[in-house]
Amino acid sequence: MTTFDATVPAAQIGAVAPAEGGVRFRGEPRPFWRLLAHGAVLLMLTLGIYRFWLTTDVRRFLWSNTEVAGESFEYTGTARELLLGFLIAVAILLPLYAAFFLVALGLGKLSSLLALLVLTVLGHYAVYRARRYRLTRTAFRGVRFHQSGSAWRYAVCALLWWMLVLSTLGLVYPFAQSRLERFKMRNTFFGDLQGRFEGSGFHLLLRGLVLWLLTVVPFAAGLIATLRAIDWTTLTDPPGGDDLSSWLEASGLAGALVYAGLTGIWLLLAFVVLYPIFQAIVLRWWTSGLRFGEIVVTSRLRMTQVLGVYARFLLYAFLFSVAAAAIVVPGAI
Repeated sequence: MTTFDATVPAAQIGAVAPAEGGVRFRGEPRPFWRLLAHGAVLLMLTLGIYRFWLTTDVRRFLWSNTEVAGESFEYTGTARELLLGFLIAVAILLPLYAAFFLVALGLGKLSSLLALLVLTVLGHYAVYRARRYRLTRTAFRGVRFHQSGSAWRYAVCALLWWMLVLSTLGLVYPFAQSRLERFKMRNTFFGDLQGRFEGSGFHLLLRGLVLWLLTVVPFAAGLIATLRAIDWTTLTDPPGGDDLSSWLEASGLAGALVYAGLTGIWLLLAFVVLYPIFQAIVLRWWTSGLRFGEIVVTSRLRMTQVLGVYARFLLYAFLFSVAAAAIVVPGAI
């Protein structure tokens, strides 16, 4: 549950003053499933072009069924706008990919790194612009949201922060999220009310430190054990004749494969079990840090709620996989 702990002075945003109250979603599952099923059929018939109309319908359903203090949001975006944005992106990316291909002929592997950096910046730029579009098409009680700020500056900052996140195996992720959210929220407005973000990266680090240790420490230990198990001198000598099994033992590859397998299994279990817990922590931390003028958001989201959603998702994914296998395997045989 998320509540407003204060009200907004009406003079700041016209006559709009959200009263104290909670956030709830009142949408029913059946209409949503029908919407998705209808959209899936049209996606196949139109070879994916209908995705812009499906996205618009889904957003309108979610926005209109999300209530804050008894009032729902309104989404005014159109499928044509999404289609036009997609065509503009394609018109920009195609020449860019062609340029990367030509540069690759002269620079070799260096061009791959350059392409990765440029595409990463463009990806964050697109994320910021897409957020601006969603905000400008969202209204609450007749008052629109909007976003200012430079998308290029956000993209460069996001690139630098994610380079630090990768180099520290995720340890600075809380501080990266905190700084990026501050950048986004101070450029976010609800009418005349400027947003801000007061979530502390240090608090998020403390809440998620145990999860980080449970994930990274076994991974690092498994990686070190895998590398140390290999006899690099023997590995350079190819096996001869039928001595493949003895060569695997002598080179240490057999033991290294065992360590690598155990490490991979642990990472998979950590992703399935710990990732939902981490997402619940981040979602509650992010929600509780949102501010609009005198509006203070307080989250009472329970971890069991998030775990329940992920459990249902995994169950549906498993059932879908079993059903798909029951159809595909007999046909292949």
